[in-house]
Amino acid sequence: MLDRLVAPHLQERGHRVAYFMVERLVLRSTEIDSHLEANPDTTLGILSHILRTLRVAVHRLKEQGFNQVIIATDHGFFLNGQPEAGDLCTRPPGDWTSLHDRALLGEGVSDAQNGGDRQLATLEPSRRRLKTPEEAPSPAPEPTAEPESAAPVAAMPALAEQHYTIGYGDTGHTYDSIVGPYVAGAKAVTVEDPYIRAGHQINNLVRFCETVVKQPTVRKIQLITSYDEKTDVKALAEKVEELKQSLLEIDVVLDVKLNENLHDREIRMDNGWVVKIGRGLDFYQKPDSWFGIGANDYSLRRCLETKVDIFREET
Repeated sequence: MLDRLVAPHLQERGHRVAYFMVERLVLRSTEIDSHLEANPDTTLGILSHILRTLRVAVHRLKEQGFNQVIIATDHGFFLNGQPEAGDLCTRPPGDWTSLHDRALLGEGVSDAQNGGDRQLATLEPSRRRLKTPEEAPSPAPEPTAEPESAAPVAAMPALAEQHYTIGYGDTGHTYDSIVGPYVAGAKAVTVEDPYIRAGHQINNLVRFCETVVKQPTVRKIQLITSYDEKTDVKALAEKVEELKQSLLEIDVVLDVKLNENLHDREIRMDNGWVVKIGRGLDFYQKPDSWFGIGANDYSLRRCLETKVDIFREET
């Protein structure tokens, strides 16, 4: 059921209208319970995937107009995939009407393994006896030590406005180095770039998002872009949807808006900083070979010439 809820086809108009007609949606999922009951040794490997799917489902419900989500569970699990000697006990004698791995329902008596000997120990546990002042040994004098000098703490460099030009063929410029420091403390980042259309431009957007989400405070990325008659809109939408899904799994929402009149390129953080790159995100040269240096590490890839302006807007 969770997989159906997070599937992209639920974003179609028909499903959206149907959800708006619902006041309360009850979703019962037994994935975690079923896997842990049947395969406790292997379930831990897929547990993180199930939890990511659950987070995506919450975001999908929010997109459909739900403003409150309550997550409840009926019990937990004691994760002990490799029981050892003493971890298991025999069933105590009695008239049991319901048998379960974790509980018995009926009438019976306790035994040594099920509360007989342990019951008294639980009610009257042995405690360490405090020694009287006469029995207690005199405390040894504490050795005096030279006061340790505090280790110097490197201060974070203060952010400053910058205005510079990246030269043609320069290397060492990445989204991390240009934008990364100015994302600190931001909750939302807006990218205005009319040219997020071709495959390499979408890859640039993915790498930019990877820079942004390294700041744990970021919860929303907004992309404002445009397209022309040559753009394969269907293929573009599919790739952006994959990126949306990936970001939702780490609780970051990607919102995409189209503006046919968009021309300027800039990146705005809600902490007040603005980064303007003349060529937008697409300021890298195509590598000579996809098996050469700079094909994957953008810090080693040659750049196109562009201007960079970083400044803070007055709020």
